[in-house]
Amino acid sequence: MDIMMVLSTDDVKRLKNKFVRPLSVDEFVFIMMKCLHDHIHNELEFVISVIELYETIDVNGDGSLEWDEFAGYIVDAGIAKAEEAIVAQATIKLYSPLVFKGEAANSIQPMAADRTYIQQVTILAGRQALAYYEHASDVVHIYLFGHDRDVEPRFASTIRLHTAYQAHKVLYIEDIATRSSLAISSYLTTGCITVWDVTRLYNPIPLQRVDMAVPQEVLTWVPSHQLLLAATTQSTYKTTAKKPQQHQFTFVTALDIATLERVPLDVGVKHVTALCVVKRSTRTAVAIGSMDGTITVHDMAKESQHPSHNIVVDAHEKGVKGLTYSVKFGYLASMGHYSFAEESTMEVLVWHFDDENARVLLDRALSGHHAALCAVTTVDSESHLVSGDEGGMMRVWSVSTWDCLQTFHTSQHISTLRCQVVWPTSPQADALLMCAGKSVEFHDCALVREREEFLFVDFNATFNVILAATYHRLILWDMASGDMRKTYELHVIYNGKPATHSVTAVCLDDRERKLIVGDDAGQVLVVNLVNGNLMKELDPHAQAISSLSYVASSKCVVSTAIDATIHICDENNAHGYYVPFAGAPLSVLLRSLRLSPAVALLPPRQRRHTMAIVASSSVAPTSSSHSPDIDVLTSVSSDSLRLIATVSSCSIGESYVQLWDFDSSVLVQTCVAPDPTAEISCVVFLPGYPGLVAGLSTGEVFVWGVRPSPASSLGCLFQLTQWPLSPSMIPAPSLAAHAPAITSLLTLPLATTDEPPGVLIFAGDEAGQVTRWTLPYDAIVGSGLVANDADGDDDGVTTEATFVTALPSRQPVTATRCSTPSVASTTSSATSGRHTHTDVAWDTMAKSARSAKLASASPAPVASDVQWQVDGGGVTKLAKASVTLDVYSVLTCVATGKIQAWSVDGVDQGTLDYFATRRQPVHAPWRLPVDRSLRLQQQQVQANAVLQQVRGVTALLQNLDVKPPNHQGPQSYPNMSSKLSTPATPASRQPRTTTTSPNSVDAMVTPRTATRFQTLGQLVSRNERRALQQPDNDEDSNVSLDVVLHDIGKLNQVARTTHTRKKRTIHTADTIMERSLSMPTLLLKPAATAAAVKSRKGGSSKGKTPLLSRSTTSTCVLPPLDLRHELAEMALAKQHQVDVADSDSTQSVLSYHLKLAHAWQQ
Repeated sequence: MDIMMVLSTDDVKRLKNKFVRPLSVDEFVFIMMKCLHDHIHNELEFVISVIELYETIDVNGDGSLEWDEFAGYIVDAGIAKAEEAIVAQATIKLYSPLVFKGEAANSIQPMAADRTYIQQVTILAGRQALAYYEHASDVVHIYLFGHDRDVEPRFASTIRLHTAYQAHKVLYIEDIATRSSLAISSYLTTGCITVWDVTRLYNPIPLQRVDMAVPQEVLTWVPSHQLLLAATTQSTYKTTAKKPQQHQFTFVTALDIATLERVPLDVGVKHVTALCVVKRSTRTAVAIGSMDGTITVHDMAKESQHPSHNIVVDAHEKGVKGLTYSVKFGYLASMGHYSFAEESTMEVLVWHFDDENARVLLDRALSGHHAALCAVTTVDSESHLVSGDEGGMMRVWSVSTWDCLQTFHTSQHISTLRCQVVWPTSPQADALLMCAGKSVEFHDCALVREREEFLFVDFNATFNVILAATYHRLILWDMASGDMRKTYELHVIYNGKPATHSVTAVCLDDRERKLIVGDDAGQVLVVNLVNGNLMKELDPHAQAISSLSYVASSKCVVSTAIDATIHICDENNAHGYYVPFAGAPLSVLLRSLRLSPAVALLPPRQRRHTMAIVASSSVAPTSSSHSPDIDVLTSVSSDSLRLIATVSSCSIGESYVQLWDFDSSVLVQTCVAPDPTAEISCVVFLPGYPGLVAGLSTGEVFVWGVRPSPASSLGCLFQLTQWPLSPSMIPAPSLAAHAPAITSLLTLPLATTDEPPGVLIFAGDEAGQVTRWTLPYDAIVGSGLVANDADGDDDGVTTEATFVTALPSRQPVTATRCSTPSVASTTSSATSGRHTHTDVAWDTMAKSARSAKLASASPAPVASDVQWQVDGGGVTKLAKASVTLDVYSVLTCVATGKIQAWSVDGVDQGTLDYFATRRQPVHAPWRLPVDRSLRLQQQQVQANAVLQQVRGVTALLQNLDVKPPNHQGPQSYPNMSSKLSTPATPASRQPRTTTTSPNSVDAMVTPRTATRFQTLGQLVSRNERRALQQPDNDEDSNVSLDVVLHDIGKLNQVARTTHTRKKRTIHTADTIMERSLSMPTLLLKPAATAAAVKSRKGGSSKGKTPLLSRSTTSTCVLPPLDLRHELAEMALAKQHQVDVADSDSTQSVLSYHLKLAHAWQQ
């Protein structure tokens, strides 16, 4: 259930009054259930939806929701919906040639001209057929066209037009869709119009025929009037006996389609060359183009048949050649005859109608053609206007902006373009543009995406989606169905700014609700995964980001750049990094490292390009003298080990893995491969063990031990090879040297029940091959890797972080930024005492590398057990997806932009292809065996716990509103007398005697006893313990915050009361009467009422008559003063049920308020 879809404006106003303070999840559920109780059909599903909404809004996960956050989410959701609609509208479908191959091609009798060229092609609407004829031919061909089946048109039948075996020449054909008929205009010596029944496409039948005085060159069907209009450029005349010299010219003829009888139509236009039906609001008009260059709009209504009602505009100097009208957008497009002396004859004019003033106004002139225009067609389903010229140039115009979206040319076998027609869009297929000349060429209007490489893929268990990122967009797929959910374009994330940068690194936060994105300009952005909005930024780097990783326990983001810098930023800061209008930039940078450049002993060798960095960076390359000699290619962080592993490549030709302490930024270890010159391309930590896995460009994979393992000083422990260990199967050294480079690594715990789990290691290479190795538990322990947390993955560790301030550098470092202003000098002042920068000298790194080389021993070889080939090119990224509780699937990304799912044994489970089209679909369906019950069970358990709390609070509030049982002694509020006279003392200073007796006053849940608890949940738990006669918890008893009293008064009310300090005023009898109406009615016993009246008549001195006495109250006592205003509405609702006719009670109330007013005046 989508909660936001059922919220109305009144609901939002009521919710605003409820947010008296930051709400917890149970309080938010309680409020939503009260405000939206009419929309609750299933209470458990509703609570699940509300909890999901709460966690979605509370992105930072601090457990409190304020009104600003809720209102901001509503605004962001609206903006995201609007942007999504704009992006959907801006999704441009372009035209690409459609070539039928194999069985789809019609090689027997294709649509082609035998002698001349194809003059006209028309669509038989509702019949899935086409009709065309050649120039100066007497035959009309009918073809069947299964557009939704992607099959080329097949021949059905022919219609021959002749009289006494004399062939006619076809001039025009028009489809009459409502009657399944085809009207054909032809001529022999005179003109004639024939209507054919095409219900049976294989056997057309002639129905009627009417002779015309001259050939009719244009036909138009008007379905609203059931008329067939025929027009000609030649003049016809009729001679009468009275006036033989008078000629009556008729250029437009209207025929009743039932009888083909002429219908009177007075147009007054001569030499008609084009006809077009125009729908104007509730009326139908006809746009008529003539040789004199004018366009006449004639209304077909009977009262407007006179020519004086026509709208005439001057359009084209050399005459109108064609007209087309858009029913959806209401514009008229026209083209004129060509003249080499006038460039304006190659323009398409766009007109719009002004119905209020009965005018037709010129909207736009579309230019760009360099030959005579031959056709103009509207494509309303795609908001396109397509124009074509005789040179074969086709231009696609956007209806919204009238910009040219696409320009393409027809093929040479068409020769000169003569006509064009668009097959409309259907639920099964897109629009299809057909261009005719010597033959017919098809252009499919489909969404064609240029394939991009995926640089990131991961499974999001929170939303049950697969998330992938390219250089310019973020894509989300549903895990179970494989359907695409959302797409976030990079320019939308940048708030509409031109997306000149490219994404280079991506990672998720610990709650999987935020996405951290790094680009090639060094910027680090935090994006809301729900709506794609930019939340904040982190401190930028000077050059492109090479990798990002998230440390969950510390809420920090570790970013590395190709300029050999490492940043550790506080992601938990709500504001992030930003530059104000005045003052120093506000930074969230905690620690930073910079690897000092090395001394170039050897000329730098050509390093291979890595997948983690975009090759075409937008950052301008610096000179060789200022380029860093150490490049940080990638990095990965371990939350449980508190380590950061970076892959560094040195200019002297060596590559190694450096391990840094997360808290102190100290270099603790260096891992060097047996061949130091082999480039390390990727690295990953072992799950549950203090180990590190690295893949090399030589196709080898090595495993090292890291702290706190004793094997951290033993060098490389395992060498994972892609070939079996038998001597006969080991390849030659030359073949092994040319093995494809490892591009990505993935580690998974080996699911076993008898012993502690081992580790599965997966590696993908540039050749598209995925290899799996198995490290059993015995081999891991035997190598010296002591288990750190063998029961769980490293990602789930939530160890509390203890930050150690690193030693700052002795000399300040000044960094030059390319896209952002220099903040090296201002950051230290803005974040004084927080940010520490460390310069790591080359000597320190070289010393650690030499120690690693000396400590290296021969690693134990491990052979691969499973290998499989991935389609689509080299593997760029590996990721895991949790299918069930203990079962994982492997996700692979390839260079062609496809994502495939595999089991751990290499069984194909489906393909996700964002760039697939209807013409090139995905052949491997998505069949990932996802267990949705696990996620649903977790949500139900959480919802049941919250629902139990909410029900307890509801029962508590109902107990406060119900009358108490009639027992000895009235119901009273503790300390009410002191409440009336002196200010209330804090609850922590008042002694409290715990009583478990259900009849005691302290055991009753009253607004006063409720003030001793901080949350409603503590109050409910206390009530449950009292019901079970269990002792109270001291933590709940000694709370000094008076919160629940405020909640009970506020959460039950719709109107929010603003507590402001009021001025003291002198109360008169009128004001006291007005105030008494808003107070609860005080009812007393008859005896007590008589005693009170007697004492009042006796003129008791003020001060001696008690305001209230416990012995005199029977049914209800006025609540304390601090609760009267809050419970006013409940009291007024109960006041209607009280018998106000009792004068004694009313006088008692007035007496009480008079004495109270007198006390206020004193």
